[in-house]
Amino acid sequence: SATAGGAGGDASGSTLSGTNNQVQGVDEADIVKTDGTHVFVAAARSQLVIATALPLSEASVLSTLDLKSFGLSVWQPADMLVSSDGNSLLVIGHISLTSSGGGVQDWVQSTVVLYIDVTDKANPTAVSADQIEGSYSTARLSGNHAYVIVNTYPSIQWVAERRNGPIPPPPTRRSSVAIQDQRGGYKRVLRRLAPLYRRLASGTLPTSSWGGVPFRGTFSSCGEVRYVDNTIVDAWVSVLSVDLTPGGEKRGESTVLTHAGRGGTVFASAENIFIAAPNYNYAPAMATSAPRGGGGGA
Repeated sequence: SATAGGAGGDASGSTLSGTNNQVQGVDEADIVKTDGTHVFVAAARSQLVIATALPLSEASVLSTLDLKSFGLSVWQPADMLVSSDGNSLLVIGHISLTSSGGGVQDWVQSTVVLYIDVTDKANPTAVSADQIEGSYSTARLSGNHAYVIVNTYPSIQWVAERRNGPIPPPPTRRSSVAIQDQRGGYKRVLRRLAPLYRRLASGTLPTSSWGGVPFRGTFSSCGEVRYVDNTIVDAWVSVLSVDLTPGGEKRGESTVLTHAGRGGTVFASAENIFIAAPNYNYAPAMATSAPRGGGGGA
């Protein structure tokens, strides 16, 4: 939770505890946040609870907001970030989408970043939501901008090359592209390259299915891909940025950048974001044999 006068920082002299941040001035997401006077709680069943914390004699619940905004079905909040002035709140969570087409069922894990105007604590308003394919990793608030890290694996489908072949594998296959061998009678098809993304806002016709507001790729074209040498690049890491400048004209606006690689560990300073991931040295499977009875070597 944030201390009075801003997110994170030193809690000395305050009656409120602060988030255990890695870097002073860079706030980290949490399931409970405070602006120094009010407490924001991302509760179960897709709800946001706002309560007065101080003074204790007046502590009470001010409002409860249903987070199933813009037609999104029940989703699980995982983290929150609150702006420095306490008037903007981001609720971050995940939701799954399924679609069947052409006999193939597609299952997509997605991350939802819901922007809420909490200027009036008794009447919070959901303004917009960003939805991006992939698993939520972590989030930071540096200055007046929030950064949400999402990891996405490419969507791979096995397609038969001939009729007389082995039993087909599941129609949707989500595994490492770099380490999979071709299967006899089947080939891999990259169903889509860029992670799916869409922005939901007032006046749109959103839905939790594939209809309504259409998805697009996080990037439309790619002329150059940069990556770290001696690493397996089999996924995407996307950084979603949301402007939370108090009173700013672009408050609530978002941008997304997608990079080749994975993002497991995140460190953020006031100027930069550092993303690291483990490098697994995969080796091809070796055929072995062993005598019966468990004796001898392989």
